[in-house]
Amino acid sequence: METPRKIGNCETEEKSLKIRGRHFTLLAPKSIEEYINSKDPLQDFPLWAKAWEASWVLADFLGGLPTEPGKRFLEIGCGLGLVGVVAASFGHKIVMTEHNPDAIQFARANAELNHCSDVEV
Repeated sequence: METPRKIGNCETEEKSLKIRGRHFTLLAPKSIEEYINSKDPLQDFPLWAKAWEASWVLADFLGGLPTEPGKRFLEIGCGLGLVGVVAASFGHKIVMTEHNPDAIQFARANAELNHCSDVEV
């Protein structure tokens, strides 16, 4: 059995997905418990730790757009990086942003895992 990959102190799980005929692997936290504030669970709740359905829809949409030289997309609140990774794999220039440093680590790891070297995080 393969040793789980860690990002920071967090064990991860791999999620496989297919968008527009291409396969992607996304790392996500195995559990979000360590990111939840026990005194105030709603404070900074880790919404970034899930690949939301809306992300899939936006990723599919961007994957279908023609690339335009000189045009870049700015993703605000990239979470795990699904949208940026998929868009970059279809040739778009992407800048992914996120306020949570843990999410940034996951977005970078997912860009690297999916061979998206042309993504800024």
